[in-house]
Amino acid sequence: MPSAETLSRVKKVVRACLKVDEQTVLDDRMPLVGGEFDLDSLDILLIVTELEKEFKVSIKEGTTMGKAAFTNIETLGAFIEGLPRTA
Repeated sequence: MPSAETLSRVKKVVRACLKVDEQTVLDDRMPLVGGEFDLDSLDILLIVTELEKEFKVSIKEGTTMGKAAFTNIETLGAFIEGLPRTA
């Protein structure tokens, strides 16, 4: 399970990308694809780009980031924590 700090930062990115206000509750296990916000490919691209900036990671093509990483906030946080940090 990802740390509380990671989850908070992932939520910050998701909120900014989807233009969701601070009062909207983003549950750690809320489905991202097919759920209330039903992310599409452009949303995912934007979130990936912003996660790279926020966490100083590089998610290269061919990385094992699949649909499962976007199951929910928790799986996205776990994926990010598993990536090596860039300088």
